[in-house]
Amino acid sequence: LLGGDAKPVVEKLVELLQDRDEAVRTAAADAVAAAGPLNGDSTTKLAAGLASADNVVRAQTAEALGNVGAAAEHAAPPLVEALDDHNDVVRAKAVEALGKIGETAAPVAVPGLVKALRDADSWVSALAAEALGEMGDGAGESVVTALVHALRHVNPQVRANAAEALGKLGPAAAWARSAVERAAADEDGPVRAAAVRALGGLCEPTPSTLALVRNAIRDADPLVRAAAAAAVGSWDRPGDEVLNDLLPLLRDANDDVKVQVASVLPRLAGATGPVIDGLCQMLAEDDSALVQGCAAIALARLGPVALAAGPTLLRAAKTGEAGVREQAVRALVMIQPPEAIEGFTAGLIDPSGDVRVVASAGWIKAATVPPDAAPALVEALRDPEPQVRANVAFALSRLDELPPAAVPLLVECASDPNDGLRLNAAVALQLAPPDEVADLMDHLLDDPNVRIRLVAARAVLTRSPGNERGVAVVTAASADPS
Repeated sequence: LLGGDAKPVVEKLVELLQDRDEAVRTAAADAVAAAGPLNGDSTTKLAAGLASADNVVRAQTAEALGNVGAAAEHAAPPLVEALDDHNDVVRAKAVEALGKIGETAAPVAVPGLVKALRDADSWVSALAAEALGEMGDGAGESVVTALVHALRHVNPQVRANAAEALGKLGPAAAWARSAVERAAADEDGPVRAAAVRALGGLCEPTPSTLALVRNAIRDADPLVRAAAAAAVGSWDRPGDEVLNDLLPLLRDANDDVKVQVASVLPRLAGATGPVIDGLCQMLAEDDSALVQGCAAIALARLGPVALAAGPTLLRAAKTGEAGVREQAVRALVMIQPPEAIEGFTAGLIDPSGDVRVVASAGWIKAATVPPDAAPALVEALRDPEPQVRANVAFALSRLDELPPAAVPLLVECASDPNDGLRLNAAVALQLAPPDEVADLMDHLLDDPNVRIRLVAARAVLTRSPGNERGVAVVTAASADPS
């Protein structure tokens, strides 16, 4: 929380990075990372643990430096030396730490990480492949060459990590496309998945890449199908044929596949009938609340052109699990179908506070607030959530006439500690009979919030144009550059 102000205590935190308790080490690492880059003395003090005779201390030191992340960039040289440690756990932790430090370590780390791809321990090699994918612009042609070679490693985890790393390197590894395409036909499902996903990062697809990804969409392994959807989502113009191939996956047996496809289609395919129908079917029929929620989110992204989803969203807003209800109401806010008003009304009495907040916000964005919504809005002024009360107060201010039952509740809201609630209550009370709120508006002329003072001044000056206090508030606000 202190950020850079924590620098004076960094040396004390460095000592805790070598604590035997993992929770203590993790908390100390987070604090050091927040304080910014370790200075030379702190780096030297911490890195000294890499020279300990105790295997556990060396491993914990490397782990601690990795947990600190980019702030430990000056520790890269001793970590590179630790890549030759006789203990495989120490080597693994050192490789992992260099990957977490990332691109700033590249000039020192890359040669050692390339060498670590050939480590006798496959776990170390797999972590080295993963770390090389974090080297960014510091990864030259030699890194891509080494990762391409690692695609033929006997261990499938090494092959998968190498493919993933090439995808992360993006256009810099584009010349390795053919090798990644071969890996997309690997006998191991996770390797195929990593390679297919990586193809999405190597610039726009070639015909051969498109063919491979279309085949991957029909792969028996759900990891590969999900990766194919992710790859398609990485491209700007994958083509109608590929998008049509993805549509059936909205009904896939695997939840991860459906979630991935739902996140891709709205952006690439738009609000076509098949896309809206498929997402509505997911929302209405899927047995997973996660999938249903993702379907609602996808529909929300389509915006007002997805009006046809209104009935399905309304049902989900009333009958789904709490998270689904929230996302369905949020989609009603974004799309504004005819069913939105009913959904917002139902949402105001939802058991979930999160749903009520979203539903109350819906009234702010709604094209109109119909008079018959007033009773529900007035009742919502009693809601325990300040944000709900603030939202419905603003919604009431959009009515042509303020319901008499709202006045005492809004007066109470105008005394709340929450600035937003006081402001919206004051705005709504401008519609109340002036004599009923005269004392309150006089009191609000001294409110600590300038916007509330101005609302009160407007009400006071409308009632009494020459009111000195009201004039003083407006004059002071006019002279305030903020």
